[in-house]
Amino acid sequence: MQINVEWYRASLKFAETEHQTQTQHNTQHNPTNSMMVAASVLFTFFVAAASSFVKQSHAFTISPLTTRLTPTTHLFVQRQTKVEDECEQHQHFSRRSLIQQSANILPLLCFAAIAQPVDAKCTDIESCREEGERRVEADLKLNSITKLSDGVRYKVLRPPSVSSGPSVSEGSIIDLAYSINANGRYAYSQGFGYEKVQFGEQLTSDLGLDSKRITIGKHNVPIGIENALIGMKRGERRRVELPPGTAVGFESSNWQPEPTARNGKFSMEQYRKILNGCGSQPPFPAETVWDIEVLGIR
Repeated sequence: MQINVEWYRASLKFAETEHQTQTQHNTQHNPTNSMMVAASVLFTFFVAAASSFVKQSHAFTISPLTTRLTPTTHLFVQRQTKVEDECEQHQHFSRRSLIQQSANILPLLCFAAIAQPVDAKCTDIESCREEGERRVEADLKLNSITKLSDGVRYKVLRPPSVSSGPSVSEGSIIDLAYSINANGRYAYSQGFGYEKVQFGEQLTSDLGLDSKRITIGKHNVPIGIENALIGMKRGERRRVELPPGTAVGFESSNWQPEPTARNGKFSMEQYRKILNGCGSQPPFPAETVWDIEVLGIR
């Protein structure tokens, strides 16, 4: 059967015109119909968004409704693409703004960190002396100094690593790490990490690798150090002020333990010169300061 093409086109145009006229009339006189039209348009938008991959509109000639919706759908696809481009530009703008604002705020943060208040330094001898006394008093309140016989004094630098277990007593065999300051500066040590020992084919820190085994009462270390060790537990560390002399000083252990490195030997030679006097310098009873730590008790 043949169809008259001109008649078919005229019928489609008449039906489309009547549909537009009826839609406008319903919209002006019936609010419910306006809501339905708005809902239809909104539904069309979501359909277009879900089908945003469509680049070109399809030609439909079967129904006037689909013929009307096709360009509308294509329009919404274009509008959606435009909105996505604007959102992408807004994201880039926001990132640039964030970077610029960060660059402006960073110097202020640095200045705030630098401008933190610090303790004022003393400006004269009297104020420095008072500040020193206040610090010593505050430190003594936190950790008091224990005085032993013959001028030996010590304070606890670190409590023991174990609350239970044996304590050092007369006749105990212990592994000891120590560090000695003489003449107001570092002299030598063993097991504190300040010296080097041979480990394999290379020299490395002696921390945890070296120690001195002593027996309390055999004077492997000065008697004053033995007295300060009494009561210590494994892991505890103390700082001892050891006066010179045969009673408790280095002389009581025949200058044991001896240094092995050249710098340590030189420091002890200078210390002996201070004790005995040198040239026009008279003898002076200088103390040595020991940091001692019990690594193990046997």
